[in-house]
Amino acid sequence: MVEPKTTGHNEQSESGDDSPGHKKLIQQVDATPTNEPAITPQQRPPNEQHEHLPSDLLRAFGYFLRHYWDAPRHKAKWTDGGTVILTFFIAIAAFWSACIFQRQLTVARETMEAQTRPWVGNGEIEVKQPTFLVYPDNPIEARTQIDFVIDVPIKNVGSSPALHVEMGLVGTMTEQIAAPPTMETMMESACGFADRSGKSVGEVLFPNSPYTRLEWPVNMMVPLIQINEVHRVWIAVCLTYSGTTSNQQLHHTKLWMACWPINGQPKEVRRTTQPKVIYYSLPITQWSVVKTEAD
Repeated sequence: MVEPKTTGHNEQSESGDDSPGHKKLIQQVDATPTNEPAITPQQRPPNEQHEHLPSDLLRAFGYFLRHYWDAPRHKAKWTDGGTVILTFFIAIAAFWSACIFQRQLTVARETMEAQTRPWVGNGEIEVKQPTFLVYPDNPIEARTQIDFVIDVPIKNVGSSPALHVEMGLVGTMTEQIAAPPTMETMMESACGFADRSGKSVGEVLFPNSPYTRLEWPVNMMVPLIQINEVHRVWIAVCLTYSGTTSNQQLHHTKLWMACWPINGQPKEVRRTTQPKVIYYSLPITQWSVVKTEAD
């Protein structure tokens, strides 16, 4: 009896793993030309990975610029333009509303501060015992001088205490009746003195307290003027103070005063010899406030 032929054993022997041809093929596939291990992408040197990156970016950007206008687009409708214009006007209205609100806020803050801060004013000012002195012989100290006492009543009519209250005063004499050009400079000097002095030794005025009288002896001198040529005396008075809610900001009440024109003749009162000084009195009939300011 003849047994049937089977091909499985023969095929297994021909294609099995132990055949010399199969082993040779596996060796040729697994081995590299240099017999070194294969380099995976993760093992590539960093400079080799990025050496083409700048050129690739430039090439991509150039492609974008060349084909930007070729891309299909929808034509803008009139509603799109209207939306843009409407948005623009809404932005302008919002900006204008913000400006108005900021201005209202500033006005409200200033109004509140004005209602709660101190306000120092003055009553009727008196100038007492004016005496004129002339130093005629000394070429270095030759001058004309006026001595007087000024009485300034002050009162706090505000809602909070006034701190660092002080007064400064500067004056001059003129041959003309019109106001001298140094009036503003005189006030700056008076306020400067009051500011410096008030920060260290200023007084305190409480709201609605009685008048406080500041009485100052004053000596004002100018280069030598003949006594019969003095026609007016000018005084700059500056009251300085601060409030508790103003962060030590200084406020000022400013008064410019002048005597009425002097028309009478001077009268010699007495004289001294060492040094030689001649004392005169002039017929000053009245003093008046010619200008006021407050901040």
